[in-house]
Amino acid sequence: MKINLDKFFLGILWLLTITLATTFWMNIKYGFNIFSSTHWAYLSEIQASRAPVRDGFYLSLIVAILVGIIGLYICIRPRFRKIPLPVALKQPDKISNEQKPMETPSDKTVAPQNTSVEDQPTKPMPVGLTRPLSPVSGTALRVTPQHQIAPVANTMATSTQPNSELNKKIGEIFAQAGYIVKPCKAIGALQSPAIAVGYDQSVWIGVTNKSPQETQGAIDTLVSFFSDTLGETAADINVNACIVNPSGNAEDTSDAIHLFSTLDKLDQFMAENNNKEPEDFEPELFDAFSSYIDTVMNYIGKH
Repeated sequence: MKINLDKFFLGILWLLTITLATTFWMNIKYGFNIFSSTHWAYLSEIQASRAPVRDGFYLSLIVAILVGIIGLYICIRPRFRKIPLPVALKQPDKISNEQKPMETPSDKTVAPQNTSVEDQPTKPMPVGLTRPLSPVSGTALRVTPQHQIAPVANTMATSTQPNSELNKKIGEIFAQAGYIVKPCKAIGALQSPAIAVGYDQSVWIGVTNKSPQETQGAIDTLVSFFSDTLGETAADINVNACIVNPSGNAEDTSDAIHLFSTLDKLDQFMAENNNKEPEDFEPELFDAFSSYIDTVMNYIGKH
């Protein structure tokens, strides 16, 4: 509503400006006051008597009307904001930090072999999805290394690998439903979630073996980031999440979180809610939105 009022007042300001400019020009050039009824009556008498009138007089009026219409269109035509998002290029430092624990066991760590096993779960965590996925039902849950299913350290280290593989399968399900998959290393505590965007400016998060509370934290992170960078426009973006085999209290969920017991049920849900182009779909606007999500995922994954 505020934007419409701004355009309305801007249009009025433009019309007043072009009217005053036309009045000034007609007065100094032809001695004609467009606000004077007497002058218009005199002009009509001249036209009725077929007396010659300078061609520049009519040309000036036509040019003024065309400039006014074109300027009014430029003032009220829709515009799409391009939001430059600064991305801190600190990934080399993060990579070097991840490589250090891998080099130390090869140099002088013959005795602590358990530490090398514990470092293995950190390798699959930064795996990202690089193919388009379909956003249908749910948000990704945060991956916490506190699963009590495997009390032994070795089984706990390998438990993250199946989660990464399952997240990849979720990404493939999103892609089969027509959604565009985005690479993402992490959102808060969620490691390598499946991220996808839809033509209706929706963002979908897919994870496995996560609680709704952890997933809601990731949704809140994205919503807060969108609000800080886009302002009121962030309300047009819908963030949802899909959780396969959810953990924790499954009853405490929001409308944005969808729970599935198996990948097959998620696949069926996505097939029924595939990515469709809305009636007012604009490819340029969606390309800008898709590029913005790429920048957001790249930025969040590094912080």
